[in-house]
Amino acid sequence: LKRIRKDWVVRTRQQEHMLTERRVLARSRCPFIVGFFGSFRDAQHIYLLLEFCQGGELWTKLREVRCFEEPLAVFCSACVVEGLEYLHGHGIVYRDLKPENLMLDQLGYVKLVDFGFAKELERGEKTFSFCGTPEYLAPEMLCHEGHDFAVDFWMLGILVFEMLVGRPPFHSTDPQKIYSRILDGIFSFPAFLSEAACSLIAKLCRRRPGQRLGNTANVKQGISCHPLRGPSWVRRVRGPTAPPPDRRTASRPSPAAR
Repeated sequence: LKRIRKDWVVRTRQQEHMLTERRVLARSRCPFIVGFFGSFRDAQHIYLLLEFCQGGELWTKLREVRCFEEPLAVFCSACVVEGLEYLHGHGIVYRDLKPENLMLDQLGYVKLVDFGFAKELERGEKTFSFCGTPEYLAPEMLCHEGHDFAVDFWMLGILVFEMLVGRPPFHSTDPQKIYSRILDGIFSFPAFLSEAACSLIAKLCRRRPGQRLGNTANVKQGISCHPLRGPSWVRRVRGPTAPPPDRRTASRPSPAAR
């Protein structure tokens, strides 16, 4: 049960975000998006009754092991792509992809949560609102050029990097420095990353939105055949006999720990 104080919603001007989240959740029927069972309110709070995700946040699991081995990162990415494909197919751009907004069910499958920043868009339409987490913002959002579904692919690239390395590629305690580094587009890959992983991240994080891997009507058209993925992407995620890799063993010490 998600409980939100009404005075906080008004004070932080989150009314539209709350309405958007409820609307997106109510219309979504996807195994990779958290289930929604209803909403209600009392004098002080708004309540959203959501599917219980027993595995907790992906962010917590990532912090516990510092970074994931490639098979686990691929599996989590596959779940995310399935969720994004569903949203994009229904004219919704997510805009807030990060480990904190990914939950694990009892089997370890990943589900997207928190749709306050989601936006309903027509194909070819752009929006100019500024929202999201600093480390995950796409360049076109920082430049106020207008953005569309392509921002989700940029954020997917940042997510893959963070799962494999243990931190985002553009990081600093100062948000302005983060923004400058994103606009410069310069970051390095640790030596332990595979060539396929580096290639996938680089293609997702291209400066020009139209050149990003996956920026088509069907997300998997661009991503599912990438070498990092392998041919069994959808079967591994959707198949009833294919649980995710063991989270207890699918990790490596971070570079700082070596």
